[in-house]
This record gives sequence, C-alpha cells and structure tokens, in this order.
Amino acid sequence: MSNLEERFLGVRVNTDAGKPALHKPLLLLFALGQLLRYKKRTFLFSEIDAGLSVLLQQFFPQGSKNINTHYPFGKLENDGIWEIERSNELKRTSVGHLMKSELLSMGIHGGFTHDVLNELGNDNSRIISIAKTISDKYFQPENRINVLQAVGLEESFGPPFKEIEADSYRFRGGISMALIDTQTFTLTRQRLITALSLISNTPDIFSAGRMREARVAFISGKNVISSIRGWLLAAKVINNGTKSQYLLTDYGKRLLSVDPKMQKASSWWSLHLNICLSDRCDPYRALFYVLGEHKDYIAQDELLTPKLSAIINDNHSNAIANASIETNLAGVIKMFTGESPLSDLGLLDTLDNKSKIRLGDPFVTDQAIGYGLALARHRFFATRTTVNFREFVDFGFHHFLCLSVNDLRNRLRELSRSTAWQQHFSFIEGKDLDSIQFGDRLNPNQTLLQLLQESEDTWL
Repeated sequence: MSNLEERFLGVRVNTDAGKPALHKPLLLLFALGQLLRYKKRTFLFSEIDAGLSVLLQQFFPQGSKNINTHYPFGKLENDGIWEIERSNELKRTSVGHLMKSELLSMGIHGGFTHDVLNELGNDNSRIISIAKTISDKYFQPENRINVLQAVGLEESFGPPFKEIEADSYRFRGGISMALIDTQTFTLTRQRLITALSLISNTPDIFSAGRMREARVAFISGKNVISSIRGWLLAAKVINNGTKSQYLLTDYGKRLLSVDPKMQKASSWWSLHLNICLSDRCDPYRALFYVLGEHKDYIAQDELLTPKLSAIINDNHSNAIANASIETNLAGVIKMFTGESPLSDLGLLDTLDNKSKIRLGDPFVTDQAIGYGLALARHRFFATRTTVNFREFVDFGFHHFLCLSVNDLRNRLRELSRSTAWQQHFSFIEGKDLDSIQFGDRLNPNQTLLQLLQESEDTWL
C-alpha cells in the first residue's frame, strides 16, 4: 500500500455503536469520481452539498436525517488531504464546524490539496485503486459496486448503462426496477386525496390490523387498497417508515399543502414524472419507452405485452411471468382511459375502442420539463455537474414528456436562454455532442414548487 493510500485510509471517521459514519468516505469517493471524470481538484460547496446529500440518502440513510454536508466538508481539512479556500476567514462553531449558510453565500470551494493532486496526477488507475480501497474498507460487499457506480466510476467497473435487447432500452447500471403492483386497479383522484389526508395521522393504515378501517376510508376491498399503496410508493408520495408504517415524503407533503384536492394538472404531471423516474416503475415507464420508440399505434394484445415483457425481464434479476406484467399493465392502461385524471392530460391516445394506444401530444409546460430534468438529475446523475444530452435520450427522458428528440433539444435550448431558467441549467451545444450543465437551482424541491405554483393548467 502506497503512502497516499495510507493517508486516505487514515482519515478520522466517527463511529456510532461500533459502526463507521460514512460522511467522510462518501465525500472522498464523490471527489475522486469528479477528479477522474472532469479533472477537478476543488468544488463549490453547493456542488458537494447536492451530490453528497443524495449519496447519504442512498448509502447511509441513518446519517441523512439531518443533512449536515458541511460537517465532513470542513472536518476533512484536519486530515491533511483536503483544503478549503479562505479557511481562516470562515466562522466555526465551538466544536469546529463551519457554517453552511456562509459556505453557500460566499461560494466557497474545497477539494484535494495540491500535493494529493500532484501524486495522483493523471493516473486514472491509481484514482480507481484508492476509491476501491475506500469502498472495501467502509462498505458491505453488496454495496461496493453500487457506490462506485453512483460516484461516476462505473466506466471502470463495467458499462455505465445496461443495454437491453428490446428496442435498445437502457437503464443506468446498478439500478434495479420493480413492478408497481397495480392489481389491475388505478389511482383515482379520490383515492389519492384520501391517502394524503389519512397517512399523516394514521401511518399504519395499510397494515393488516387497520384493514377494516382502510376499507371504509377508501370504500374499497383488500386488492384495491394494496394497489393504492403500490401506486403511492411508485410515485414516491410515501415511503416505508417501519415494517407496517408508511410516511408522507417531502413530495407527498408538498402535494398535501399546495393541492390537497388534487385539482391541478401540474400535480398530476408531477405524479407522472415521479413514477417514470422511480425505481418502482414497471410497466409504467417501459410502456412510455415502447410507445415512444414505436411511434404509431400498438395493439395491446399483439405487440405491447411481448415487448414490455422482453424489456422488463432483461432488467430484472428474476424472471417475471407475463401474467404479472399483464396484471400490472391493466392498471397502468386504465390510468389513461378515463379512470384517473392522468387521462385528461393527453399523455396517451387510444384507437379502436381503446384496444390500440400510442403516445399523445400533450401541452408540456416549461415547469414540467424543469421538474423532470431535476428528478432525472437526482435519480441518475447526482454526483455529476455535466451530462451528455444523449444520456437523457438513451433512458427515454423525451418519451416521458411525449416529445421527440429534436423537440426536447429545442425546448432545453430555449429554456437555458431564458432568464427564469439560467440558474437551473445550461444547454451547451457542441459540434458532435450537446450537453446539459446543471445549476444550483435544479433540484426537485424547488422545481416542484415552480411546477405546482407557476404552471398553467393543461387539461384537455
């Protein structure tokens, strides 16, 4: 082991009940990933705040209850491999923590010291070796490859995308998808309103002990209630609290506060985009991809199910029976054929007594594009500041908005030139490759508020 590796492994890490706190290891992996990809030595704290927050939520959720990303950012300076600009001018608490508000307002940068950079140089294999050593020390074997992929080192451990045979469908490596569990049923407006109001006060409403109460509240049977839970999890309106309890997410709380009756078209646009960019999304997301690639009407009984089955099973470790896919698909299709407000957004068109479907031509607001972009950044590119436009196309982002590739490119170009969106992202045009550079304001919480409060209603 080299002296430099020893310095990285010698970083002082807090422990809780004998287990290491992963704040510093995740920050080091984030910075190594950025160094490998973009040759960046230092970073704005706001960049680290955004990327590290997501990493903590994914790989150290017990340490993300209070997202204090400024703690490792400041304390890492004491380990001799990290430096912070204007460090002697910054305020500190009695225990030596920096002030997050000051780091953001002053635009403070931090990163590896010059001697660390000089030792690493352009030696990508050494950067990778150190990152792997850190992951081996602090992470369980089943999480090591995932955390390395999450920080942008996936190209060194396998392809960044898992290419799937059916229509070149692609998902980012290391991310598995799950079925929604629709039980052939939809999420109606009334079911969603009831859930939003119930879960705040009765988090165990979906438990076996509350089934009688749930049936009365939702005016539904056991299978419908199971489907409601599946839809809420898919849309990230709720998440698991304990084994039998579910809590409203920040997104769910925002819906409840801004549109408790779910009357806004923008609320249903947000729901649609959350499902498309969820890890519990099939066959909803796969449906939009297949329809987008096919372009014309597809008969459900002839082509749709086989195509979806090929895509979904290529993206799951365990084979999923066609019957399960068809059961889930039935609930998804009903969402767009009159049983849910989603059918009034124009996302899908039907023909021949609804036996054939294709992507619709809805009115897509700027705010919907901005929110979708923020969700995709948070989901797939949390540790990156610049992404090739083609990467968005590869996972079907334009299909989720019912736009062509050229229409999406033009909309992003126009938005990035407008004053309202310049701090959210930049669309950079190159001779052979366009790219999207993320700004500080491109985050799901802020863009969701813009969507819910500023977007015009787009009901058909």
